[in-house]
Formats: sequence, structure tokens, C-alpha cells
Amino acid sequence: MIKIRTNFTIEDIKPAIKRNLNQSVVLVEWKAKMNAPVLSWDLKGSINWQVKDLYWIVWSNIKYARIREYVNNKNPSKKFYMKRAIESSVWKIEEYFNKNIKDYIIKKK
Repeated sequence: MIKIRTNFTIEDIKPAIKRNLNQSVVLVEWKAKMNAPVLSWDLKGSINWQVKDLYWIVWSNIKYARIREYVNNKNPSKKFYMKRAIESSVWKIEEYFNKNIKDYIIKKK
């Protein structure tokens, strides 16, 4: 028997959203690290993530991280490493979201 919930609020599905946020941010962080230019490995090692309420952030605390993202004269093919990480993850983030919400709404008994 499959039980389908039809009356739910944002508070009801918050656990499913949190799960989606955690899965998504780990994916984007991993891709950003894979895309980041490497000279001393400091930039890759500095990429971090955090989930707050209903959003997440991925960042680096290295001073030159912004230059490598937007200018990167040393390695132009690695420019926009963070942007590319997010853009290449959109389809997977949508998949995570759909699965997590569906799993929450449809309860199998």
C-alpha cells in the first residue's frame, strides 16, 4: 500500500529540503575542487561549504580565489571553476530535490 500525503507545509518537508541541500552542496564543492586551478593545492584545499536554513554556500578563503575565478591569466581554461561547478550540477540537484521530496510525500507501507 502506498500512502500519499496531500496536506503538508514547508515545515513538514523541511527535513527533505535539508537533505537535498546537504547532497547538493557536497556535489558542488567536489566539482569546484575538481575544476580549480592547481599550482600549490592551496586553492583546492581552501574550498569549503556550509548549509544555513534553506540555502547553502560554497567559498574559499584564499585571497586570490576571486582572481582565479574571474580573471586567471595564469590558466585561462580553469577560469570560472566555481560557476562551472554549479552549472554542471543543476541537473543532479534537480534530481536530488525531486527524489527527496517524492520520498517524503509518498510513504510506502
